[in-house]
Amino acid sequence: MGKTKYPVRENMILVALDSKYTYIPKEVFVMLFENSHIYYKRDYIKALEDNKIKFSKLRDLSREAGIPYSLFFAPIEKVEENINKNNEILFTGIQEGPIAIASRGDIRIRDINLIVKDIQKRQLFLAKNHREVVPNPILNLRQQQTSTDMANLIIKSLNLDMDKFRNYSSKDSAYNYLVSCLENNNIIISRSRKGVMPQTIKPGLNFSGFSVKHKKYPAIFLHSKDEDRINDPAGRRIFTIFLLLACIANKRFATVSYNQSVEEPAQNIEYIVAEEILMPEDAISGTRIDNINELENIAEFFKVTPSMALVRLKRLGCIDRETFEKIFELLKNKWKNDSEQQSKMGFKFNIKDTTRIVTYNGKLFTTEVINLLRANKLSAGDASRLLFFKKKSKSLLNELKENI
Repeated sequence: MGKTKYPVRENMILVALDSKYTYIPKEVFVMLFENSHIYYKRDYIKALEDNKIKFSKLRDLSREAGIPYSLFFAPIEKVEENINKNNEILFTGIQEGPIAIASRGDIRIRDINLIVKDIQKRQLFLAKNHREVVPNPILNLRQQQTSTDMANLIIKSLNLDMDKFRNYSSKDSAYNYLVSCLENNNIIISRSRKGVMPQTIKPGLNFSGFSVKHKKYPAIFLHSKDEDRINDPAGRRIFTIFLLLACIANKRFATVSYNQSVEEPAQNIEYIVAEEILMPEDAISGTRIDNINELENIAEFFKVTPSMALVRLKRLGCIDRETFEKIFELLKNKWKNDSEQQSKMGFKFNIKDTTRIVTYNGKLFTTEVINLLRANKLSAGDASRLLFFKKKSKSLLNELKENI
């Protein structure tokens, strides 16, 4: 006897048990599984492609995802109620509305929800494969500290060597060292990359990044919008990371935004803590500058943007108003001239596909997937679905295996 032919319906998933079958809405199937760590499994992908699945496979996937399989056959109202509750839990990892620091534009969860969910899937995957990992130390810092105390606690909890950080010859090298240190401490660092994200970030959304809560694997997402048009992108990324670390330490998980062209120091405690980590008051107390060259030298030493260094010096009373206004105006003109020059030249960064994939997924997560692939604990198909939003060639996966 041949295989039983089941009548497949569009927008429905046929569930087969021996010679019997029933249907569940495809929308329900996707909604229930999309927030689980089995989103990359071949059986799940195949069910979506074929519009059918064996009951035994549905039951196995449900158990692995921690979803009662009976929920797939429940009334849609019950399913939506459970999904809404689940989303409430998921999005406690990122609050609605920004920590606005001289922000322009507005951002809401819906603008980045697919990226947030993608990051949360990585957190679930890593936690599932490393149950021995202890809660992240940055989440257990004492509250109600002075900005100096909080800065020192963050540095100590993450074993950061700030002298080594400052001694790198370039801000890019210092940034790479910082990311390496944080990922060694189980903090996922992800950067926006066109073509590899599940969601395009609208051009009008002006934010610098956000953090996503997880007790073992907190995550930081950096919005690298038009990075080829940003003056000192590495310096900006460095400051954003420390700003978000200060937010995580204060148990605030939200988007952050700041404008490099503001004249007044921000009063948010997280901003002040980030400044203190990068440019400690006791290291610059008594410093005086008279011109933009001296400012740029200070910014290069502390691995920050010139604008951040200028505002920090103003906060600590190391620069008089007249000199501040003169240098600030020179910086504004320099930003404008550099941007116009870049526009005329049409300069763009040439970024390899593997670099886009690693920097979006984070090296911590990418390395985990590649190591499991090497150990034959993941198939090539599973690894591709974990790392690639769009279907990529086997050669790209092999290139990652060779270089990670």
